[in-house]
Amino acid sequence: MRIVYLKNGVERKIKNFYPWIFRDEIEEIIGEEGHVSNVFSKNGDFLGKGFFSESRISIRMLTSKDEEIDEKFFFSRIKDARRKRPFSDDQSFRLIHAEGDFLPGIIADKYGSGFVVQFRTKGAELFKEKFVNALLNFSNASFIYERSDFETSSEEKLERNKGLLKGSVPDVMFVEENSLKFLVDIPNGQKTGFFFDQRKNRELVRHLPGEKALDLYTYTGGFALNLAYSGFKVIGVDKSEDDIEIAKKNAKINGLNAEFVRADSFEFLEGTSEKFDVVVADPPSLIKKKSERKKAVSILSKLTWLVKDVLKIGGIFVLCSCAYNIDTSILIESIRRGIEGEGLVWRILNVTYQDTDHPYIAQIPETLYLKCVWARLEKGW
Repeated sequence: MRIVYLKNGVERKIKNFYPWIFRDEIEEIIGEEGHVSNVFSKNGDFLGKGFFSESRISIRMLTSKDEEIDEKFFFSRIKDARRKRPFSDDQSFRLIHAEGDFLPGIIADKYGSGFVVQFRTKGAELFKEKFVNALLNFSNASFIYERSDFETSSEEKLERNKGLLKGSVPDVMFVEENSLKFLVDIPNGQKTGFFFDQRKNRELVRHLPGEKALDLYTYTGGFALNLAYSGFKVIGVDKSEDDIEIAKKNAKINGLNAEFVRADSFEFLEGTSEKFDVVVADPPSLIKKKSERKKAVSILSKLTWLVKDVLKIGGIFVLCSCAYNIDTSILIESIRRGIEGEGLVWRILNVTYQDTDHPYIAQIPETLYLKCVWARLEKGW
């Protein structure tokens, strides 16, 4: 059994339910076996148990109790997570959101009667079998598919696993959301196949005014089809040929008219002469580290500078970021710089976040990662 003693004062954040303990916050480690550690304050007070890792984040806390981290433990956490998601639509959503559901490193998205899972830390990876068995006991899932093949710079030397853990994935899989159907390519799509975190924001764009809209980084048409549903003439842009083909199929399935273009978003903006009432941009995560924030501002400012040339005065720009290290202030600073010296202003209309099946815990800032700034382009005084 591995026993960890913390430096003086570190226990305060653990008692306030912040789960990460960094390498330089540890006073002493006793024992070398086991991937779950008992954690004590410097004075010897028991603080709980957590996944241990040979990385900068040495411990991710799981519980403040002296309990076994077994199938029963995971079953209880899964049951509690489901209870906190009393959706009327029981078909597809995020069931387990890592630290947001007190299961660090574990993601589980529900697709109909099956699940797609990710294990993003070494501790989570080593307890995969126990978690999967608990999920099966909880749900009797028709399939469980692993998508732990994400890019990572982790020190934990994770295995990039991808494949079926249980059952069989249907040849055709749909997500139904806000009266629309979306095809999902579970084995080959981004992340777990579909971005549930934008559900609320996709519905909100339906209420924007105007006739023409542009959806940059459209993926499989999420924002584009919601705009088309409310009557917009829409162009969706993405550089992935596979994603664009699925977006076209999604438009056909829903009986909607939308144009989809395979192109780099920057190159499309530079080459188009059209003007739009609404532009949505939801780029992939641009940075992984706090030290890269200047890079993010540079990229997003350039994007904004190009958007302002295709957006009508009075038009609305929705800029999103799924990078934790790009906060709302960086998004606003980026769009401000993007029109500097142009005699224009942005009127901030709204700031929105991830949907409620991706819970944000106030004591764990890292659980808030998706931000969208909604701004109207106006002339200055």
